[in-house]
Amino acid sequence: MLPFRKYVLVLATKPKDPLIGKLKREGYYITRKWPVSPEIYPRVVYWPKIERTSDVVTQRDGLYDAISNVYENGGWCVYADEIRYLSETLKLERLLQLLWLQGRSLGVSLVGGTQRPAWIPLEAFSQATHLFLWRENDARNLKRLGEIGGIDSKELQYYVTRLDFNRHECLYVNTVDGTIIRTIAERR
Repeated sequence: MLPFRKYVLVLATKPKDPLIGKLKREGYYITRKWPVSPEIYPRVVYWPKIERTSDVVTQRDGLYDAISNVYENGGWCVYADEIRYLSETLKLERLLQLLWLQGRSLGVSLVGGTQRPAWIPLEAFSQATHLFLWRENDARNLKRLGEIGGIDSKELQYYVTRLDFNRHECLYVNTVDGTIIRTIAERR
């Protein structure tokens, strides 16, 4: 989805992340300061400094400001690598929920990832139009996946538990039209 949007903001949260170098090679501007002008930098990685646990408060404040700015100005596609960390550790759950609930009308998309779906806001599923799911067997995670609107939860849980992790299979779910497709992710 990111290549199709005019303005993209990637929220980087880890002290070191190989994804950042890849995005830089793809033309993303890496910054530790926000805000930036989307006209000058349409593809941005906002990476507040975090080297010690004491930096978490500064990181939270910076990410809060960036997400709030996106909400106020609209038009951005935001990619957040670890929704659980943003929601629970940094206490940004309400702000993320606001983007999921009202972002579409503002031209804002929120693309997020997590390894533990049971522990992220329900809006990540109930407001999503497109989901990509990988193999899952944890009962709590499967229960949360069963809360995806407009989809037969038993069918979804059946397929998710049978995906082949070694072949990088994933399940694409379109919550708008109910399409579920089992596919193999492309390796780069």
